[in-house]
Amino acid sequence: MAEEIKPTLIIDAAVQYNGRVYIGKRHVVIMRQIWEEAGEEIHISQLDQGFLTSGGKFVNRFQAGVIAFRAGQTKTRKQELLSEDVW
Repeated sequence: MAEEIKPTLIIDAAVQYNGRVYIGKRHVVIMRQIWEEAGEEIHISQLDQGFLTSGGKFVNRFQAGVIAFRAGQTKTRKQELLSEDVW
């Protein structure tokens, strides 16, 4: 019997900063945590804001839009995925 191949899912919002990946349910909450740790509000680029996949990989918002649509987590393909689109 063939083993079922499960699609990759988006499981958490994520932000990359200073070599570390922070995860949570909303990007703004994650960025506040980073700002508190840094002691100041620092710039976090759009490409450093993304999501964590079920395989443990960080993907940016653009890549996540494709993954979420293919996995059936969104009804339409999003150019740029927002955490509100999947939760």
